[in-house]
Parts: sequence; structure tokens; C-alpha cells
Amino acid sequence: MAALALCASIVAFYASARGLQDSEAVPVIAVTGTAANIAGIAGGILVFGDPMAGGALGVTLQALAFVLVVVASALMPAPLRASRLAPATA
Repeated sequence: MAALALCASIVAFYASARGLQDSEAVPVIAVTGTAANIAGIAGGILVFGDPMAGGALGVTLQALAFVLVVVASALMPAPLRASRLAPATA
């Protein structure tokens, strides 16, 4: 299992570096950060046995929290849109 994790880490490193060389940096960094967060959450559940909600109310609240995070990130203005909305200070 450790060898698989090591190999996956090496492949991910080179894929990220290649993506930074061949394309724009912002989308590559966003995908890399998202993948790191997903891996951390999955690791917490699988490796450390973090409990998931046991009842219907807990599952509903966790799903609602996830949806709220996704909505909040969708509403956050991108850097280019934010610069167009900001008043000129020249």
C-alpha cells in the first residue's frame, strides 16, 4: 500500500509540473489543490477511521454543508471579473 501511495505521489508531481509548463497556471493549481483536499478527506476517512454521520439528519446536514461550500465557491468572483468590478484608482 505504501509503494502504491509513493508511485501515485510521484506521478501526481510530474503531472502537475507538466501541466504548469504546458498550460495556464491558475487552472492547474486549482485542480492540484482540489485533488489534495479530496485526498486528505478520503485519507481521514479511510486511514484514520473518521466517522461519518450515522443517522438521516446527520447525513442531510453534511450534504447541505457540502452544497453550501460548492455554492459559495461558485459565487466567488474570479480574479478577472473582480478586477473589472473594482473602481479604477489611477
